[in-house]
Amino acid sequence: MSSTWPLYNETIWWKEIIAILALMSASFLALSFLFAFNEPEEGPLLFVIFLGNGILFMFLTYYFRRLDIEIHNEGVRVSWAFRPKEFPWSNIEGVWKDERNALRYGGYGIKGTYMDGKWVLVYNVIMGDRVVIKLKEGKFGEFVFSTRDADQVIRHIEQWINKR
Repeated sequence: MSSTWPLYNETIWWKEIIAILALMSASFLALSFLFAFNEPEEGPLLFVIFLGNGILFMFLTYYFRRLDIEIHNEGVRVSWAFRPKEFPWSNIEGVWKDERNALRYGGYGIKGTYMDGKWVLVYNVIMGDRVVIKLKEGKFGEFVFSTRDADQVIRHIEQWINKR
């Protein structure tokens, strides 16, 4: 998207996943130091394994901590971890509030699923409602994402769709 000011901007901090991943990271790092100073033969190998897992979970904690939503003059941008998705207004056909159960998508997180005869891409966090954007073209027929204010997001997107 260009450097225009967003019409709508929201960041959702996924506190539950931050807590879980940070706890896992701390546990692996603590175990790595336990084996670093142990005398058994496998101590150095276990140190490297647990240290690597601790670093991996620190990386995951950093990248999956927040979901960013921006609505600009050019379209909609939803960014989570290293997977930003941008949808220009010319590719958006419709929008509505998602009434499906989150488990229908296979749980929370970044999901790609086939349902109702089309591929659906989902950026789903535990809290908040979800919005569905129907796309005209591309691999995915729909894009679903979580938001704290589904009504406002839908209102902004509908205004741009109706302007065309």
